[in-house]
Amino acid sequence: YILLPAIALLPLASMAPIIIQGAIVFIDVHEFKVALRSFPSEFAVMLVTLLVSLVLTVKEGLLAGFVCSILKTLYEVANPNVALVGLVAGTLRDLRYFPEAKQAPNAVVVRMDAQLHFANAGKLKEFVFKAIQLRESMGCTIEYAVIDGKSINGIDLAGGLMLQGLAETLGSRGQTLVVANLKAPIA
Repeated sequence: YILLPAIALLPLASMAPIIIQGAIVFIDVHEFKVALRSFPSEFAVMLVTLLVSLVLTVKEGLLAGFVCSILKTLYEVANPNVALVGLVAGTLRDLRYFPEAKQAPNAVVVRMDAQLHFANAGKLKEFVFKAIQLRESMGCTIEYAVIDGKSINGIDLAGGLMLQGLAETLGSRGQTLVVANLKAPIA
């Protein structure tokens, strides 16, 4: 506080090197490299935040980063990983990564790695129908559609209504919906 009157008399341009030096400490190039390799969507948010901050102001940069983060999160919530799974050594595994996994001859088993709610309920329903259609096109008679709920840790009203509608639709086709491995608070 003692130096504030003297600093107030300095031209603003003379403060720039001090501000730049202070800001450089916050830019961690290593973190950008890690994000680029491991989390490309996070890297994009970081890059947008940095560029907008450099071109405009830090305030606008933070706002742009915040908006990009929200949009990224909404996209990820609406588009979770949904997988057709099969049995490998007593464990259900994603067929994309374990093509040797054994599928039940009369069932389709799918897993969604997210909460089931209004934003992604339609995607799960569509995936179940496509999985059934694929297996039936391969000559299988599908009697059961099984949703492995092990990684579903929450269901909202829209998700519950989707499950009810899916069960009714499958029932009218002579197929049964089974929701397995639900956690206690959801079941």
